[in-house]
Amino acid sequence: MPPRTKPERACEFSGVSKVVAVGDLHGAYDAFVEILKGTKMVEVREGEIHWAGGTSHLVQLGDVMDRGKAPRKIFDLIALLEGEALVAGGRVHMLIGNHEEMNIMELSFEVPGNVTIEQFKEFMPAKFVRDKEREFRRAAGSEGDTEPYWDELLKDPSARQRYYDEFNRDYGRWIARHNAVVKVNDVVFVHGGLNESYSTYPCRSLNAILSNELDQWIRGDRSFFLRLAHNEQGPLWYRSLAMPESEDLLKDEVGRTLKNLGARAMVIGHTPTQGSISLSLLHRFDRRVWMIDTGIWMESGGALSALVIQNGEFRVWPVDDISGWKPPEE
Repeated sequence: MPPRTKPERACEFSGVSKVVAVGDLHGAYDAFVEILKGTKMVEVREGEIHWAGGTSHLVQLGDVMDRGKAPRKIFDLIALLEGEALVAGGRVHMLIGNHEEMNIMELSFEVPGNVTIEQFKEFMPAKFVRDKEREFRRAAGSEGDTEPYWDELLKDPSARQRYYDEFNRDYGRWIARHNAVVKVNDVVFVHGGLNESYSTYPCRSLNAILSNELDQWIRGDRSFFLRLAHNEQGPLWYRSLAMPESEDLLKDEVGRTLKNLGARAMVIGHTPTQGSISLSLLHRFDRRVWMIDTGIWMESGGALSALVIQNGEFRVWPVDDISGWKPPEE
């Protein structure tokens, strides 16, 4: 894994001319790189990816993990870009999503299909993976399929516990030190959303509470009451702003929420949008809430996209509607 800078603890930034926000990735490394190149946030030099965003800010809204193949590669790339952006005067904000929380708190296997074989292998020691592959290959035969053996191993409680232990030691602690809420200029970014109650908390308080809860959990302390982690009304899980019926029901509350936050808009992920991507499909509540989980990770029905806020103006990358993007053949 690349050297890691200490995650940014500040959560309010002003005077930023360009912000690129990317929604839920769920292990879609190739798609993430394509978006970063398309929005001019990175460049490839001698086969290696490096920051090219200058003083711009990149916000990734969480849910790097689960369902897909390569979350570890995404984390490693983000760690690299965090350091390079900081040197250039920019920032990379990787927000905590509910799927990061589920892995840290040892809950991800409870949802079938969350932890793929590829993700399981990524966070396990290389020797463990090699030994298991040899064992499964002997059982399957030289031309046999080892996937059923990995599927069976993923059901083993001891294998699951080792996965969680390895993940939390190498990545969970680092993830837990990131923010869940940031405000750049007059726009708030958060994975699930903020209701009126939580909008009265300063972002530094929300971030500190969540980080402390996750860190205590990793250290094995289960004696505390969870205020934010795994709270369906908390910033990682709140979904009401994306529900079809909420626009009439919550219109006034959204106004009060944004006033409390001192913001004109909120950008959220967590709940996928459907259909091709256009500016009109992403915003609700008179352009005050922007939903940017466009199913980037989906093999069908999703779309590569990013929300670009430049000099206060919102636009979608790519300019033309696009849907049905598929990762390149391996």
